[in-house]
Amino acid sequence: MLDAPGHVAVEGSPVAASGGVPGNSWALVDWRGRETGVSGVFDDAGKATLPPLKAGYYRLVGESRIPSLQSPNSPSLATLAVVPAPESRVMDHDSFYGIDSAQSWVSRPGSFKCPWNNGDTYRTVSDLIRLSGLPHVRERLGWSHVEERPGAIDYGHYMANADLLHEREILVSGMFHDAPKWAGRLKKLPSDLNALYEFCARTSAAFGDRMGDWEFWNEEDIGFAPEPVWDYAAALKAAYLGFKAGKPDGIVLPGALCQRPGSGYARALFENDAGKFGDVYNHHIYFPISEYPKDFAALRSLLERYGVADRAVWITESGTHLEGTSEKDGAKEDMKAHTPDQELVVAEFYAKSQVAFQMEGVARDYFFVFGAYNEMRGAKDWGVMRRDGTVKPIYSAISAMSARFRSKCRRR
Repeated sequence: MLDAPGHVAVEGSPVAASGGVPGNSWALVDWRGRETGVSGVFDDAGKATLPPLKAGYYRLVGESRIPSLQSPNSPSLATLAVVPAPESRVMDHDSFYGIDSAQSWVSRPGSFKCPWNNGDTYRTVSDLIRLSGLPHVRERLGWSHVEERPGAIDYGHYMANADLLHEREILVSGMFHDAPKWAGRLKKLPSDLNALYEFCARTSAAFGDRMGDWEFWNEEDIGFAPEPVWDYAAALKAAYLGFKAGKPDGIVLPGALCQRPGSGYARALFENDAGKFGDVYNHHIYFPISEYPKDFAALRSLLERYGVADRAVWITESGTHLEGTSEKDGAKEDMKAHTPDQELVVAEFYAKSQVAFQMEGVARDYFFVFGAYNEMRGAKDWGVMRRDGTVKPIYSAISAMSARFRSKCRRR
């Protein structure tokens, strides 16, 4: 184990490793498996000190355990991401780059091994996002969690996470897609639109400048809102007006659609006047990069048809299934993990997708997802983090790209 939380170190700082076999040799290789010239021997306590390193992604390997240092899949004692010092990074809130952290849900205590910060998973994740240089995260909130009885609101760990991120100059995109029973749920949407308005107004005022924007609902065109589209449109209008009442200059997004752009649901939403109740157009994309030009052409056509062609487009979730089903046993039972090869596939996809989105005019992207997270009964490993608390190669790709490329977010 390395003493750096998440196994992320800052350029120019030494890193201590522990847990090695006393007397065994070790070496550091880069992400391609190439020798770096850094090596040594574990002392009698099984410890070693790595010298200051340049930004990049490395593997600490035991030389006696591998046939060759030229393979990136050599058994690793540890992985290490090295990033520029935080003070050298400008947290540009006009940046294109963001990450879906969902940390109030995904990174609850026990979600991953956390021997750092006295086991504080929320602080550890917030620190790692800051070290990556990302200025934006997408978060979650549960209305039914924070207002179990009408008027009795306790934001609890949701506000604590917003504070942690705000202290690190990270702007939060907030979202909820639930309603308490007392708000008269139809199926999932609330029927009490006055209660919805009041909650949104009170919440946007309470969180204030911690939040860069609020989204109302999530993927309502699939199972998250099984009600007819006009019920969602009515709720969106109440939520939008509430968010604006609490913070008039705040940005409000409709819930992201995830079907192909120009779907019947999207057209029906605009036909119900939803275009007047959003400052940004919001979508989720998990399609292959080769299909982006076709999909964004359809999206531009949709926005033009309904008179909002100048509206900024944000992708509040993006990702891939390109690496296939996770093939490695994970640190948590029944939760599979990526192999080193699969991790590299996702890192490569990330870099290419970010360029492709910007070529299509996307103003901001939130890659899904930062914390350790599995779906498909544990077979799909989504996280930038592993269940052992360390970061994958994509973390270094995120750090490098967010430092070198900028794109201005436009508002209508």
